[in-house]
Amino acid sequence: MFVTLSASIALADDFKTINGKEYKGGSVSRVETDGIVLEGKSGIVKVYFTELPKEVADKWRADPVFTADAAAEQKRIEAEKAAEQKAEKAAEQERTEKQSKADAELKRAVEQFEVAEQRASKAYDSAVKGTLSGQVFVSTKGGENFKLGAVQVDYSLAMR
Repeated sequence: MFVTLSASIALADDFKTINGKEYKGGSVSRVETDGIVLEGKSGIVKVYFTELPKEVADKWRADPVFTADAAAEQKRIEAEKAAEQKAEKAAEQERTEKQSKADAELKRAVEQFEVAEQRASKAYDSAVKGTLSGQVFVSTKGGENFKLGAVQVDYSLAMR
């Protein structure tokens, strides 16, 4: 991320890189985190601090406007990262809480099912086996219902 800083335009100056390239009559239009932007007769060019002699690079890095803005930008970035980490931590905590609630609900549902299953099993064990009873009604075309009969059957005797 580049930080564009406002710096007062320097008087025309000559800059020479460590590779021997010269920029004559250029003035510094702004200082960025990784270099300076020069304006001159030939146009606008960015010269990176790594291309400048150490003394020249240090002079522009030590610019109070540059250092204050760079520090403010760094502080903003750190605050952003801290806020992101806090949000991620809150989201993770929320996921953990939801998972815990879901696990507890599942455990409760399993326990209720097991209790219902035990009740059904006890009801089956205590029920009288082999006995059927009931009544059968038949409807006729005239709309009258009549009872065919009710018979109790001992199922255990019929299966022998």
